[in-house]
Amino acid sequence: MNNNAIYFPYINVPPTKFLVETLVYWDKLSSIVPYEFTVEPKKLSRKMQDLTSAGLVEQLLPSEYFSKLDNFEKEFLYIAKRWQEENKHLTFDYSRVHIEKLGSLYHTLVELDIARAKAYPWVEMPIPLANIFMSILATKLGNLDEINATAVTDLNTTPEKTISTIREDILNHILPIPKGKVSIDSLLKFKNDFGHLTQNFRNKIEEECIDIISMDESLRAEKISMTKKRLQDEIDEIEDAMRPFWKNISFGSLMPLIGTGLMTYATDFTTQPVPVTIGTGISAISSIYQGLSSIKKQEEIKQKPMAYATLTKKNLYDAFVD
Repeated sequence: MNNNAIYFPYINVPPTKFLVETLVYWDKLSSIVPYEFTVEPKKLSRKMQDLTSAGLVEQLLPSEYFSKLDNFEKEFLYIAKRWQEENKHLTFDYSRVHIEKLGSLYHTLVELDIARAKAYPWVEMPIPLANIFMSILATKLGNLDEINATAVTDLNTTPEKTISTIREDILNHILPIPKGKVSIDSLLKFKNDFGHLTQNFRNKIEEECIDIISMDESLRAEKISMTKKRLQDEIDEIEDAMRPFWKNISFGSLMPLIGTGLMTYATDFTTQPVPVTIGTGISAISSIYQGLSSIKKQEEIKQKPMAYATLTKKNLYDAFVD
C-alpha cells in the first residue's frame, strides 16, 4: 500500500479542508511542480510557499522522472485521440498545462490540435482532457518505488465509485475535518506527535476500501454504510477508554516526585519500579507507579488503528480557529 499522496491537477494545493484531510491521512504530500517554480518560489501561491517551506508539501519535478515512466506518452496519446474523436462536436473551456509536464508530447499534441500553444511555457488543453492528463501523470509518478504515492484530487472527476471516492466517503464520516483554518505550526506539531500512528489507521481504511470495491456494485452502498457504523463504534469505544488520559500524566509531571532524590525507576513499564534510595513514603511510590502504568495503558490504546481518529479530533480540531 502507498504511504504518500500526489496532488493533481494544479501546481498549488488548495488551502482547504481537502488539504488538511490529506496531510492528516498520508505520510507525505507532493505536488508536480516545474523547475522554474522551485528556483522562483514567488511564482507559487503564498500558502503554497508556506507549505513547501514547512516541509508539509514536497515538490516533484516531472522532468526528473520521464525516463522511468514506461509507455506514459504513448498511453496518453492513445487516450487523447479517442477523447478528441468522441468529443469533437462539443465545446469546452481550456486549462493551462506547463510544457515541462508534457515531455516530448508537446509537439505531437499541438500538431494534432489536441493542445494549443499558449504564451511560453504554457499550452492549453480542454479542461476534462487536461484533468485526465494530470491524473495519468500523477498515477504513473506515484507508481515509482521511490515516490510510492496515491494520486489524489479535490475535483469531482467521476460519478462512479472508486477506491478514492469510497475512502473519501468513509473519512468524511469518521474523520470529519472542520471547515475552518488550521495553522501550519499546528499541523506540524500534530504530525510530529502522532505521525507514527498514521500507518496503522491508513492500512485499516485502505483494507476496508479494497474489500468494498471488490464487491458486487449493488452491495457497495450498504457495505459502506455498515463499515462507517462499525468504525465509528470502534472510535467511540476508544474515546471512552482514552477519556481518563486526556490530561496526560507525563514524565514531566512526575519529575517533582522523582526529583526529590528519594527514588528512581526503570522506564521499562513491564517491570516493577526498583527503589535505589531509601526514605520514600508508600504513597509517593504508589503515585509514581500508577503514573507509569497509566502512561503504558495510554500507549497501548494509541496503537489501535482507530485511536488515530480520536487523537485527531482531540489534538487537531482544537487547533482550528475561525
